[in-house]
Amino acid sequence: MRVFIADDSGDIRTSLRKRLSLIEGVEIVGDSETTTGATREIERLKPDFVILDLFMPGGGGIVTLKAIKKAKPPPKVIVFTNYSLPEYKKLCLAYGAERFYDKSTEFRELIATISQYQEIRFQ
Repeated sequence: MRVFIADDSGDIRTSLRKRLSLIEGVEIVGDSETTTGATREIERLKPDFVILDLFMPGGGGIVTLKAIKKAKPPPKVIVFTNYSLPEYKKLCLAYGAERFYDKSTEFRELIATISQYQEIRFQ
């Protein structure tokens, strides 16, 4: 499974890379700290999965989410944010995100979700 990480925090990107690299079959194909960089690289690399922060320089994660969900086939998207307000969650799910997780409390759930998708792929 090819995964792209879009988050303006270098610490978050590093932590996700370390944890996801422990899941057999998961390959981190790229990352970006800006909206425009993420959108461009996701369109170019065509990952299976995108982990997406909501607030990044250049427009924000919702701009990226709307753009990348137009791809055929679109990547699966997990929004991973410190801004876990219900209205953001509703908006992201409406634009096609598969999951919406709070960075401060749901890091393990994010890793478990990626692991579950990877297991399903090989059944």
